[in-house]
Amino acid sequence: MKAQQACVLAAMVAGASAFAPATSMRPVQSRAAGTNTRMLPMGTIAELSNIITAVADEADDLNYGSVAAPGWVLPVGALVVVATALIPILLKPGDDAARDMQQRDKDLWDKRD
Repeated sequence: MKAQQACVLAAMVAGASAFAPATSMRPVQSRAAGTNTRMLPMGTIAELSNIITAVADEADDLNYGSVAAPGWVLPVGALVVVATALIPILLKPGDDAARDMQQRDKDLWDKRD
């Protein structure tokens, strides 16, 4: 189970590293002429491995099924869901008015000579 958690964490960290600024990367000439690629130095990979191991060790202290979310998240989420469900009710008068105008003006538009 630890290995699986470490692999998942490694995948998440590797994906998140794409958003980090590339200050320690050096340009390397690629096979295609005129294009540059960047490579991570080996020290960065070793540091990343140490961080993953430390986080995996801390993850063993978790109780499965426990949630560490703040208490306000559930009520706010419920209000957002209810407010989203009210959108069609709020837009119904405008939809009815548009249908009435279309019905009233159907003889004025789309006449072919």
